[in-house]
Amino acid sequence: PGLRRAILDCIGGLSRKPAAALAARLRGDGAEPDRVLAERIGMTRNTFLQNIVRARRFLAECLESKGISPKEYGV
Repeated sequence: PGLRRAILDCIGGLSRKPAAALAARLRGDGAEPDRVLAERIGMTRNTFLQNIVRARRFLAECLESKGISPKEYGV
């Protein structure tokens, strides 16, 4: 419960575009290419990937600030 809560709190702190990219990727569940996901939310593939990187970086920093090391979980 603590890890899940921390992840949800951190996701809630994402800015709009990184949050949209991350949500699209999670909904896609690995079944659709990034190009399709990006088009669906009105981004180019490159912009989508940049926002995924921003989201991952923010989430890692946020979790670390809560005393959780993403590396322990393979992230």
